Amino acid sequence: MTVASQDTRFRSLPAWFKPGEFADPAFSAATYVADLQQYVPLEVLHQELQAHLSVLHGDLVEVINKDYEGFLHLTSRLTSVQGAVKRIEGPLAVVKARASATRDALLAESHALTRGLAARADAAASRGLLELMQDLTHVLSKVDKLLAELPPPGDAFLGKHSSPEAVEGQCHVLNRVTAEVARLQYQVKKGQDLAFVQTLAPRIIAAADRLQTYLDLALEAAIRQQVPTALGACLNSYASINRPQAAEQVVRSTLTRPLVEQTLAALRETTPGAAGAAAPAQRPGSGAAPAAVPPAVPLPAFLEALTRGMADELGPFLAHAMATSSGVHAFEFLGNGVLAEVLEAVQARCGADLSPGVPHAFHVGARAGDAFLEALESHATAQAQVARFRACQPYSAFMKLWNLPVYFSLQFQDIAGTLERRLGEAGLADEAAPPSPSSPAFHLAATAATWQALAASADPASSLPRLADRFFRLGLLALARYASWVRDVAAPGPEGSVGGGGPGALSAPGPPGAPGAPGAPGAPPSPPSNVSLARLLADLATLGEAAQARWAPAAVPGTPREASEACARAAAVAAESLAAAGEGARARLVAALAEECTAALSQLRGIVASFRMANRRAPTAPSPYAGRLLAPLAAFLAAHTGLLGADAAARLAREVAESVAGAYASLVADTLAALEKTESSLRRLKSRQRMADGEDTSKGSGLETQALILLQLDLDVQAFASHIQELGVDHGSLPAFQRLREVIKAAQAGGEGQM
Repeated sequence: MTVASQDTRFRSLPAWFKPGEFADPAFSAATYVADLQQYVPLEVLHQELQAHLSVLHGDLVEVINKDYEGFLHLTSRLTSVQGAVKRIEGPLAVVKARASATRDALLAESHALTRGLAARADAAASRGLLELMQDLTHVLSKVDKLLAELPPPGDAFLGKHSSPEAVEGQCHVLNRVTAEVARLQYQVKKGQDLAFVQTLAPRIIAAADRLQTYLDLALEAAIRQQVPTALGACLNSYASINRPQAAEQVVRSTLTRPLVEQTLAALRETTPGAAGAAAPAQRPGSGAAPAAVPPAVPLPAFLEALTRGMADELGPFLAHAMATSSGVHAFEFLGNGVLAEVLEAVQARCGADLSPGVPHAFHVGARAGDAFLEALESHATAQAQVARFRACQPYSAFMKLWNLPVYFSLQFQDIAGTLERRLGEAGLADEAAPPSPSSPAFHLAATAATWQALAASADPASSLPRLADRFFRLGLLALARYASWVRDVAAPGPEGSVGGGGPGALSAPGPPGAPGAPGAPGAPPSPPSNVSLARLLADLATLGEAAQARWAPAAVPGTPREASEACARAAAVAAESLAAAGEGARARLVAALAEECTAALSQLRGIVASFRMANRRAPTAPSPYAGRLLAPLAAFLAAHTGLLGADAAARLAREVAESVAGAYASLVADTLAALEKTESSLRRLKSRQRMADGEDTSKGSGLETQALILLQLDLDVQAFASHIQELGVDHGSLPAFQRLREVIKAAQAGGEGQM
């Protein structure tokens, strides 16, 4: 079978039978049969495989026949190969035996070396343990000997009359003992699991306690004598034996406690009512003697006096202990050495000034507490020291003395409640009282009440730095509440009145309770006057400017630049919301003024009647009503431009002129449409009469009534344009006025085409 016949055979195979898959190294007969039997019967698969096997047999025969001579000599060549294999087997066995012997020898040496190293490590560990025990015993004996050489604690050891040289000398001796004790502590930590070390632990602790006793006396003497070198040696000793709390307690008892007691004694002598102790407190039913309650002292005076006393009493010590060059960073003298004692005194004697129910005393006390903490932080020389001070427990407890959430809740109820009450009572007719020198001038009582709420939220007499964000938010809420009030009083109700029952409803003259009078049941609310709306717009502008320029900077003094910028942006957004709330009032004022101005347009229809009923000449002057169209607006602006401001007055004039021009254009268009219908009917009637009389129907009658009316309207519009210009408004920029001119021109063009 040739290759060509094989290809032909493969091309005639079914699509599912692919012989090439048999050459895949990952071919699996079981998987192949399992996949195909899903859609091919096993009998068909068997037949195809048998046929393919026959093809393969034929291919094999063809390959053998192609090189049959080489196939026959293959057996003779294989005989020489077998002899070569037998000759090489002997040397390979010898090499294998030698390699096995060498490997066994190396393994034996490796095991012996490992056992030797383990024995050496055990010996080194035993020797180290022995050395540790010997060294520990030796150092402990040395410490006991050194401590025994020191005088007993008391006046014999650095008494009150010790010289600075003696203090410095003893501190250096203690520093030497401290080095040995620190060495002991290191060795104990190193061998803490040993029974021998555990046996010596009580002696070591007792030696450290004795050393601490001497260090306490030495630190007191160094503080008393103000010896910097001795002070540094003592602090280093405390840090070496890891007992910084002991040094902090010495500072607290030696420096802070006497200062606190002296300050309290001085305040009891100078403060009325604080010299005598309060009545003793006794628990009901107890037979024990009553315990005397410590006399109360004013908290602000106490903290201020402590701040002054710290500069003299604690200043030198803190200057040395807090210096970054001292190398001592394990102590927290500000919190545990100073603030802890002050906190205890405040809790015992100044509780009356910590109640939020007494806002003034609470506020003054909180301010004094913040100032005292700032004075303490001023002794720190690095930001890390400030952070460590603020993270200590006395600092947190001192900050929690003042219940700030309750205080703010009371202030919120006072400020927000007062504003809500005043806004509920005030209307657009209620004028503000004369302003104080520090307050902007407002015209409405509601606006003045809102500014008072803003000023109260930023008043240093009620606000606190720790509550600055909440008080600032309170001010923003006050502005939002005022904006809501403005929308309520300016929102038109049914038939153009103020929303029924709103806080902006005005009270008209009349007996209270009379039918139809304001406040009577069923009485419609009265619309606000134009002057009231103008005052409201002026107050909105003034309040928005004052909120950005005066209130926002005063509400968050001393804050970082990012926070100040964020508050300024929030105040700007609040001012924009006020301006948006005033758009309703502006629209109402524009509508009212436009209504007063367009009242004169009622005379426009009289022009048609006057030209139709009488044979009038061509007009040369505008109608009287044209001069009265913008008279109400001009009078209002003349009286209240100073109230509104130049920009607001110009905007008001433009909007009213636009509204009047729109109404004017609509009325002219309606009038001309009706006139065109009437004139068209008259022309047809006259044309029929001329035809009946035999006259020429194309003969005109001069200027008709429609042309005269259009000429009069054109003169009126020109006069209206001049009055707009007098108000400072460009009539060419008013879309409604352009529409009015287009209506006149369109009518004139249509009339010329008909003549």
